[in-house]
Amino acid sequence: MMRQFSCFFAVIAGFYVFAMIGCNNPDAKYTRVEGVVTYNQQPVEGAIVMFLPANHAESAEPAAGSTDANGRYTLTSSGAVDGGRGILPGEYSVTVRKSVVPPDPDQAAYDQGQITYDQ
Repeated sequence: MMRQFSCFFAVIAGFYVFAMIGCNNPDAKYTRVEGVVTYNQQPVEGAIVMFLPANHAESAEPAAGSTDANGRYTLTSSGAVDGGRGILPGEYSVTVRKSVVPPDPDQAAYDQGQITYDQ
């Protein structure tokens, strides 16, 4: 009988601690969002993924993340604190941007010894 009581007490105490942590965590309202960006079936590295609120409600917050070498991203909301990641539930417009700077043809010719820069 004592063993059952101890288990019950441990479960109740664990639930209380979990509830207190959840109540004190300002990021508990955020939902984790992850994804992969591909183009022509290839991962896109260095892209910025932005989720912008579709309706301009006061409680909506934009969120963004950048892609790694595998095209993976995790969103972080502008209002998340304590290293929290995620986004508030709702409707969003999604934008993906990647800037590519074309190579400088003069630099390529210089690197190959075809031209020199006079000082």
